[in-house]
Amino acid sequence: SRFDSRLATLQGLLDKAQAQWAEAGKDAGALIGCKLADDMLPLANQILFTCHQPNNFLDWATGAAVPTELPATLAEGAALIAATRARLAAFDGADALLGGEKVISLPGNMGIKIDGAAYVDDWLLPNFYFHFVTAYAILRREGVAHIVLEKAASVASTWRQHYDRLHLHTVKRFSTLPRSR
Repeated sequence: SRFDSRLATLQGLLDKAQAQWAEAGKDAGALIGCKLADDMLPLANQILFTCHQPNNFLDWATGAAVPTELPATLAEGAALIAATRARLAAFDGADALLGGEKVISLPGNMGIKIDGAAYVDDWLLPNFYFHFVTAYAILRREGVAHIVLEKAASVASTWRQHYDRLHLHTVKRFSTLPRSR
């Protein structure tokens, strides 16, 4: 699914963070409360909200809401990610819903109606990536070394399979991963 590979990446990042902090003699449990900025929510919320997006889709698709709680530990965050991935794997029928209609409830007894494809592409995915990247940025800020996860042995192998050449049309400083040095 559109969500599963990134959830697997988030799980990998949490595992790596836990291992790196344990190796450094730090309490990895403290990571769950770390924030990117004082006015932002901590890692626990970012994990929860990242998982909310595919779960909201599945709630809509199946008509059965699955309650989720704020993880208090990295292990609980990992369990939430695993449960979300399992729920995604068990679902078959996303394509049939994309032509349907979704009503999104907003505060003040308001709502918007959008089609299923727009719900996924314009509502769920942007929110999913915002919280996913925020979780990543929190981990980077706390000193967790980043990794590039690829299915193939080389970076950007899919680009090499589809294009004769790859040229970046931006200056080098804008062509790096967030918060990389």
